[in-house]
Parts: sequence; structure tokens; C-alpha cells
Amino acid sequence: HFVIPMRLARTDFAPRELRQGRMDVGCSCVSAALFRSQSLRGNTCVSLCFKEEAQRLEVRGASIRRLQPDDFSVAVRLHAAMASPAGPADGVGPGGEVCDAAAYSQSDRRGFLLRPGSTEEAVRAALAESDPPPAVLLLHARGEP
Repeated sequence: HFVIPMRLARTDFAPRELRQGRMDVGCSCVSAALFRSQSLRGNTCVSLCFKEEAQRLEVRGASIRRLQPDDFSVAVRLHAAMASPAGPADGVGPGGEVCDAAAYSQSDRRGFLLRPGSTEEAVRAALAESDPPPAVLLLHARGEP
């Protein structure tokens, strides 16, 4: 599970203006984490944490379909998921559970879940869902230990 703090980015970004708010970094991180040789890693999850809105977008490789590895394609799907989170028309109930398998399997929002919460909450959730607990690697912005 990769947790990416997006300190400057906003959830209402424009897919054609990714450098604004450095959403290009988020898209590159999602693409790098999920793809290998043009195929998706099914065992990978990426959480983009938007500090200003106190929201996080979880991207789950096991559920995503029809996603291309280029940054623009990733940006369009991220934007769609944040602009209009998955709901009943996508086969998803209020808690994120699948309530209509046929609608869910056809949805482009499949595998994208917008949740309230901070970066710390995303890290805690990632640690709680892993058994055995994973190693944690924290990268410092200035490269300090």
C-alpha cells in the first residue's frame, strides 16, 4: 500500500493542467505503483491524501479495469472519481460495498474510492489491513533520515 501526501494538490484539479498543484506527481505515483509492463498489479493500493480537503482517494489495482498507464489517462480517471464518487449507478452502496455486481463491473469508477480522512488515517488503515504488518518506509522531502 502506497500512501502519498498531496500537500499542494486539490481534488478539483483539471486533467489537462496537472502541474497546477503538482497533481502530475500524484498521477505519476499512481501509474508507477499500479503498472508493470502494461499490466496492472492486482495486489497494490495507492492512497492520494489531499491535505486541504481532508480527503483521500484510494486506488485499488485489484478492482480497476480499462486504465492506461499514461499520466493523462490516470488523471482523467482520478478526476472523474473525485468529481462524482461511485454511487448506486456504479453498483456501489453508501459504505463503498458492492450492491449491484453488473453495474459495478461496467463502472469506470470501479477501484476508486473517495474517503474523508488525513494522511495519518490512511497510514493507519493501510497498517490495519495488512497481515503480517508491512515494513514502513517514510521518505523525507529533504532526504533526511
